[in-house]
Amino acid sequence: MKYLNIIFGSVYILGGLYALIEGAISIKGNVITSEYFVYPIGLLMIGIGLLFFYLTYKGKEIEL
Repeated sequence: MKYLNIIFGSVYILGGLYALIEGAISIKGNVITSEYFVYPIGLLMIGIGLLFFYLTYKGKEIEL
Protein backbone atom coordinates (compact mmCIF):
# COMPACT_ATOMS: atom_id res chain seq x y z
CA MET A 1 0.00 0.00 0.00
CA LYS A 2 2.97 2.31 0.42
CA TYR A 3 3.64 2.16 -3.32
CA LEU A 4 -0.02 2.93 -3.99
CA ASN A 5 0.32 6.22 -2.08
CA ILE A 6 3.40 7.11 -4.11
CA ILE A 7 1.60 6.31 -7.38
CA PHE A 8 -1.45 8.39 -6.40
CA GLY A 9 0.78 11.27 -5.30
CA SER A 10 2.69 11.21 -8.57
CA VAL A 11 -0.50 11.14 -10.63
CA TYR A 12 -1.99 14.07 -8.72
CA ILE A 13 1.19 16.15 -9.04
CA LEU A 14 1.50 15.43 -12.78
CA GLY A 15 -2.20 16.21 -13.28
CA GLY A 16 -1.82 19.47 -11.39
CA LEU A 17 1.20 20.47 -13.45
CA TYR A 18 -0.72 19.64 -16.62
CA ALA A 19 -3.63 21.80 -15.45
CA LEU A 20 -1.26 24.71 -14.74
CA ILE A 21 0.40 24.40 -18.16
CA GLU A 22 -2.97 24.05 -19.86
CA GLY A 23 -4.18 27.19 -18.10
CA ALA A 24 -1.06 29.08 -19.14
CA ILE A 25 -1.47 28.26 -22.84
CA SER A 26 -5.28 28.20 -22.98
CA ILE A 27 -6.95 29.72 -26.01
CA LYS A 28 -8.45 33.14 -25.30
CA GLY A 29 -12.22 33.14 -25.13
CA ASN A 30 -12.55 29.49 -24.13
CA VAL A 31 -14.81 29.57 -21.08
CA ILE A 32 -14.35 25.96 -19.93
CA THR A 33 -10.56 26.06 -19.59
CA SER A 34 -10.41 29.64 -18.36
CA GLU A 35 -7.33 30.38 -16.28
CA TYR A 36 -9.52 31.51 -13.39
CA PHE A 37 -10.71 27.93 -12.87
CA VAL A 38 -7.72 25.92 -14.06
CA TYR A 39 -5.06 27.45 -11.81
CA PRO A 40 -6.79 26.74 -8.46
CA ILE A 41 -7.62 23.20 -9.58
CA GLY A 42 -3.99 22.62 -10.58
CA LEU A 43 -2.71 23.95 -7.26
CA LEU A 44 -5.25 21.84 -5.37
CA MET A 45 -4.17 18.69 -7.21
CA ILE A 46 -0.49 19.41 -6.49
CA GLY A 47 -1.39 19.93 -2.82
CA ILE A 48 -3.21 16.61 -2.67
CA GLY A 49 -0.23 14.88 -4.29
CA LEU A 50 2.13 16.40 -1.74
CA LEU A 51 -0.25 15.26 1.01
CA PHE A 52 0.04 11.68 -0.27
CA PHE A 53 3.84 11.94 -0.20
CA TYR A 54 3.80 13.48 3.30
CA LEU A 55 1.56 10.75 4.71
CA THR A 56 3.74 8.10 3.08
CA TYR A 57 6.79 9.72 4.70
CA LYS A 58 5.05 9.66 8.08
CA GLY A 59 4.14 6.00 7.56
CA LYS A 60 0.37 6.42 7.55
CA GLU A 61 -1.82 4.68 5.00
CA ILE A 62 -4.76 6.25 3.20
CA GLU A 63 -7.76 3.94 3.11
CA LEU A 64 -9.81 4.22 -0.04
